[in-house]
Amino acid sequence: MNYNTSRIVSSILQQSIGPYYPLNLLNEYENDEIFTNKDRVRLLGKSLQEVCSGYKVYLKVHGAKATNLAIHYSVELHEGTSIRSLYSIKAELEVHLGHQIEITEDSSKVIIALKNDNRPFIGLKKVMKTKAFINSMSPLTVAAGIDMGGKPVIIDLINAPHILISGTTGSGKSIFLDDLLLSILFKASPADVRMSLIDPKHVELHPYDGIPHLLNPVIHRPIDALDSFMWLEDEILRRYNKLFTRYNVRSIEEYNNRADKRLPRILLVIDEYADLIRESPKEMHEIIDRIARLGRAVGVHLILVTQLPISKIVTPQIKANIPCRLSFTVLDKRESRIILDKTGAERLLGNGDMIFSDSGQSSGIHAQAAYVSETELEKVLKHIKNQKYRNNGSLEEYWD
Repeated sequence: MNYNTSRIVSSILQQSIGPYYPLNLLNEYENDEIFTNKDRVRLLGKSLQEVCSGYKVYLKVHGAKATNLAIHYSVELHEGTSIRSLYSIKAELEVHLGHQIEITEDSSKVIIALKNDNRPFIGLKKVMKTKAFINSMSPLTVAAGIDMGGKPVIIDLINAPHILISGTTGSGKSIFLDDLLLSILFKASPADVRMSLIDPKHVELHPYDGIPHLLNPVIHRPIDALDSFMWLEDEILRRYNKLFTRYNVRSIEEYNNRADKRLPRILLVIDEYADLIRESPKEMHEIIDRIARLGRAVGVHLILVTQLPISKIVTPQIKANIPCRLSFTVLDKRESRIILDKTGAERLLGNGDMIFSDSGQSSGIHAQAAYVSETELEKVLKHIKNQKYRNNGSLEEYWD
């Protein structure tokens, strides 16, 4: 039985998507439906048309799609009215309508989206219950959130091997980091994925101490982090030069299909990167750059988190090797350009409002990150720490 088939059978037998999936430990969140009320949607559409006419920008609203995150109006511009004239009154529309708006062109249509300023709770459980998450067989599947159109945003770290994450304090990046880690814990046993968590702030990642997926206890000191990075670099080279050469393969997928013993993927999470590199920035930058550049094929994945997206921290080399970016609210346009290579993140609303962009997307995905409370996190981690693993996937067994 191959790997994918065995995981499917396991999922069916357990009626779950992973080896340990305590979905009942996550909460359901009820959202206020006032924003999507049909009369409200109709009145806002009428107001949109009237305000535009007042500025001699003539259009007709043809339809609307409302979610808890935004109302998307499909509009037709009258002959002689340009899309540029619509963009020119964007600020005035926001003042009159009382909502941030986004204007996009979709084929022959123009879409005007009015964002809900009161960010709804999109529970992690809701995203995990979607078919997109359940049907994914990747052990590195992340239930990220819901986009503005109400579709789940699911990220597979096998396809997006490294992610650079930024946002101010309170923007939602810490909760998203819990989304990411819990998603993977629900999908993967320690034999599938091992983790190294670096937390120089001593704040965010300490609850994960003791989970069987860790290569080592959560690391706080930069000197210990550097030792961990050096070990990981050695492991990357060992996989390339020894294990892959032995089986004449070029990727971890090929290796695991041929070898008697599977190699686990390794997830390195650093939060906060700016604090970590203060003591020896050159050495830290260089080794992180090498891990990001060499890690993908051998199954090493990097999550780099910072609330300080400046060029000294997010260097051109780091950006070149981490094309997938995720931004929450940042301070200004300059920071948005550094993290996303475009403006927009400075206008996000906070509380999980985010933009995800990978190398194949020009505009990025605007979404609301899933929410998980500290109580839920505590319950799930306690459950996972109490599991009995027949094989903990210890890396020592792979050393000859």
